Amino acid sequence: MEEAVRDASVRVAAQLGPLQRELSYSRALAAELRARGHVVSVEHPVPVSYVASDGFRVPIGTERADLVVDNKTVVEVKIGAALPAAAEIQAARYCATLGLNTGFVVAFSREGGAQTWRVR
Repeated sequence: MEEAVRDASVRVAAQLGPLQRELSYSRALAAELRARGHVVSVEHPVPVSYVASDGFRVPIGTERADLVVDNKTVVEVKIGAALPAAAEIQAARYCATLGLNTGFVVAFSREGGAQTWRVR
């Protein structure tokens, strides 16, 4: 999966170039992964809950993972040349909540390239 995400990200970066919105990169990456035979969920819901002092778990909202690929892998898309620490934590949390073992952060740089990090 890592090679598929990395290769697709490079293709998206080359075609779209720099300074696109995060959503544009995310949708293009989803399209490229689908073209390579993967099943991709875009803005996949991630439930958020709170365990109250009485021990009961209360649903309090929903976050969205940028992409979930093949129901196995979370991919968070960011803009910037370096791995944002918060993005790494976010992707790992989404994996844990969804019961998935693999997560990646893809950062599309302002210069037009893409870097991929495995976070779980």
